[in-house]
Amino acid sequence: MKKNLGKIIILYLICINYIFANSDFSYQFNIPNNIDVNIKEPIYLEFKVQQLAYDGKIIFFKFNIKENKNFDIHFLKLDEVNRPNNKHLTYSYLIYPKQSGKQKLEFTLFVQKTNEEGLKPGYEGDRDNVLAMVSKDSYIKITPLNIDVEYSKNEKKLYGDFKLDFQIDKQTVKPYEPVYISYTLSGNGFDPKIDDLFKDIKNLEYFVNIENKEVLHTKYGTKINYKYKYAFISSNDFTIPSLKLDTLTTPKFDIKIEPIRKDILIDKTIVPASAKQSQEDYMEYLLYILIFIGGYITSTIVWINKSKIIKDSDEIVERPEDIKDEKQRLLWMIKTNKELYKKEIEQLSSKLF
Repeated sequence: MKKNLGKIIILYLICINYIFANSDFSYQFNIPNNIDVNIKEPIYLEFKVQQLAYDGKIIFFKFNIKENKNFDIHFLKLDEVNRPNNKHLTYSYLIYPKQSGKQKLEFTLFVQKTNEEGLKPGYEGDRDNVLAMVSKDSYIKITPLNIDVEYSKNEKKLYGDFKLDFQIDKQTVKPYEPVYISYTLSGNGFDPKIDDLFKDIKNLEYFVNIENKEVLHTKYGTKINYKYKYAFISSNDFTIPSLKLDTLTTPKFDIKIEPIRKDILIDKTIVPASAKQSQEDYMEYLLYILIFIGGYITSTIVWINKSKIIKDSDEIVERPEDIKDEKQRLLWMIKTNKELYKKEIEQLSSKLF
């Protein structure tokens, strides 16, 4: 029995050596931290593939992790060494499990094998076969990676090491004047993907803008830096409530709205004017117009009468014969110019006296 067992072990080792001795390449996973993790805890994974046999062989590799809704998978980089008799590639990933329980990661490894002769069609000939390459292609079956993900007992919004800072400009403003306040969420951990910190709080009027959103994935985790800028507005006093993100909190802010002072308003005219005010203004303008018309008519009448008097006076001076009464005419001529009307005076005197 012992002899048979020894033969079996030796045969097994021979088979293993045979397999690796005849394989053209090898691969391995490198996971520095434990694959038994908590939910949304980062896993850094490296996949290394290396060509073993050369002898004129040329091998191309393409590795990938299959999409899985239970994981956030982030490709970090590809390190490639491609020297004669020393070709190996290292793929790096950062992975976050999003679902608790037994989870499985699956992979694909596409391999193309050729040689110098197989590459020639890719570099020689016309344009019809410029991309052609004679190769032996295959997908290599890789054993899936089983991960045990622990369930989080407490419902959390943040997974990692974070801090929450704030800055407010002023707490006393005029009606509908904006109150600006900034919040900065930063740290290292699972990307919380929070676009609005006050989304679940009602009866607040505000505008929000994410001024900065940095998400940097590295082998040590994910560096997060979110900067939110809020503008709160109101016509009455109000309160910006305290924020609570797990163990992170901010104070509440009581905002005072200053009443409007009418005595310091620049424009004291009521706009639009009241109906009474409009009527008074209309009557005042009408009075100005009537006074102007009355003055114009009065001055016109005086000017006409004056012109008439002057005209009558001129006619008497120029034409004494127009005076019908002979006695009046005689007296006018004597009074006006005795020498001029001497003959007419003598004739009229002889007639009357």
